[in-house]
Amino acid sequence: MAALIDANTGNSCFLHAHHSFGRLTYAVDTLINQPRISKHHAIIEWHNDSWHIRDLSRNGTWLNDTKLKQNNRYQLNLNDKISMGDPDNQLFLVANLNAPCDLLIPVGAKVSSEQTVALSRYHLLPNEQHPEVVVFIDPAEQQWCIEHFEQQQNPHQNQQENQDQHHNVTPLNEHDVIEFGGQKWQLKLSHLETPTEQFEPLRHQLDELNFVFDLSFDEEVTELRLITPEDTIEFYARSHHYLTLNLARYRASDAQNGIEPQKQGWVYPEQLMKDLGLDISHLNIQIHRARKQFSDVLHGLCDAQSLIVRQAGKLRFGGSLFSVYKGHKLECESKGSAGT
Repeated sequence: MAALIDANTGNSCFLHAHHSFGRLTYAVDTLINQPRISKHHAIIEWHNDSWHIRDLSRNGTWLNDTKLKQNNRYQLNLNDKISMGDPDNQLFLVANLNAPCDLLIPVGAKVSSEQTVALSRYHLLPNEQHPEVVVFIDPAEQQWCIEHFEQQQNPHQNQQENQDQHHNVTPLNEHDVIEFGGQKWQLKLSHLETPTEQFEPLRHQLDELNFVFDLSFDEEVTELRLITPEDTIEFYARSHHYLTLNLARYRASDAQNGIEPQKQGWVYPEQLMKDLGLDISHLNIQIHRARKQFSDVLHGLCDAQSLIVRQAGKLRFGGSLFSVYKGHKLECESKGSAGT
């Protein structure tokens, strides 16, 4: 997201895709309370893959030393100086010209663009090694959501109460403040009118994708490759593949026992925790690591949330077409919703 530096305070002004400046309180994105500033004085907007400024005012807008013709677009460049109302009234310096994107901005004085988190689909924060929260797009609602990783399960709560506690997904709205890494962060949306990349129509349903798991004989290493209608994609060895593989095993076992497809594979987290030797926090981290890799690799191809599905306090593997090989021998497989 592009940013201007306020010449008076040194603070960053992060730009929406269509960002208005003026003196009319609550009607502009950046309020400039000066008598020579018009109610709607100027607009900076993302147009044809670059940033432009337009003057709408009575007293004028200057880009460097050039007075702008009213309502004409002028492309911005790094280090441009912007004055409004008077050529000597320099208000902003162009500091960043990145394309519009949604941001997490640390709450504090004089925040620079380098300190922000540019959001794109799926984020384990503050980092993937020691995540405290996951921030991701809910594809159904097309809205940012947050889930916190709880550290301990309360033994005095019943199973459903614990699942409600540890699957605490909360929608995020603009200006909401969240906390991770000992820092508070505020959500700022780009307001980009054209669909951003994460909202592009998905090209495939999960049932069209074939998951092939390769598990070492000692079950220490799990590799995954995905066969799509166009290609074969290597996911390589990751610890979270073992979680996904075990969810696939539950689904295959239910199919072999004659359980109808829509009921196959559902398992309570407590059973997974026991099978995998994980506590609830690490189980949730593994789920989101699997989803994040799925989202990163298959961007725009399929919905990451459908890889591991949560419903009524249970989990299941979302794919219906898969094979599990242990020590290079086929252990189980599913050929789709019709059965194994």
